[in-house]
Amino acid sequence: MRKWFNNLKISAKNAGFLAGAIGAAGIMSMTHMGSTYSFAYTNSVNGLKNMERISTSF
Repeated sequence: MRKWFNNLKISAKNAGFLAGAIGAAGIMSMTHMGSTYSFAYTNSVNGLKNMERISTSF
């Protein structure tokens, strides 16, 4: 397996490394996006609860 990797051209090795780095960055971004979405949803639901409470009192 190592001989196969050593026979690859440098551009192919760099492309593989770059693809792996982009994939890892994408996965980390998706994890962060999920936690941010959860926080935003929770805050908006609290605001809607208050609006409902105000509208039903009139």
